Amino acid sequence: LQVIGYGLDKNYELLTPEVQFKPIDVGEKADTLFPVLCNKGNVPLSITGLMLNPTGNMAFNILGNKTPLQVKPADTLWVAMEFDAIQRGRSTSALFVTIDDTIPVLATSLSGTSLAKRELVIAGQTIHAITREPICPQVICSELNSGKTVKKLVSSAKGNFAFSVPTDLNYSITAELDGYFSSSENVDLITPQTVD
Repeated sequence: LQVIGYGLDKNYELLTPEVQFKPIDVGEKADTLFPVLCNKGNVPLSITGLMLNPTGNMAFNILGNKTPLQVKPADTLWVAMEFDAIQRGRSTSALFVTIDDTIPVLATSLSGTSLAKRELVIAGQTIHAITREPICPQVICSELNSGKTVKKLVSSAKGNFAFSVPTDLNYSITAELDGYFSSSENVDLITPQTVD
């Protein structure tokens, strides 16, 4: 007697290694639906967990999928994910899937960028500390956390300068002129942005 057949085979293929949300403004939300894995085996897969790592990542949320759930042979697990642009900058996370109560498997890397809601004009006048006469230094605006130069200009003959910067960051404004000590002021634009 010859028996020909297939054994029970649990097998799957991860389908979406990365999801990048398009840049959105702070305070907005975006969602997407994407295939996570396909059951390539001949028995159902029991999905016992979907989680984000780091846990408690407030920028990303899993929508709707409640575990445990079954993925039948030749069927696909789809996940709806939301990106919440809480604060300016790039956010990342990772979606892990637990199959049959085993160690969670990295299924999909997630990323999204939150853009500043608006720009703010910073204007001022550079003057000599003793004579109170206008001077024409180079004015440099840098982002405090990264140190990256955002704007660089020379003030007018009357010492005036003005430029716009995205809100919700902290900046350092420095005036430099040969023969003088440089002078800096810090500007906090994070607090007003979160009050909106």
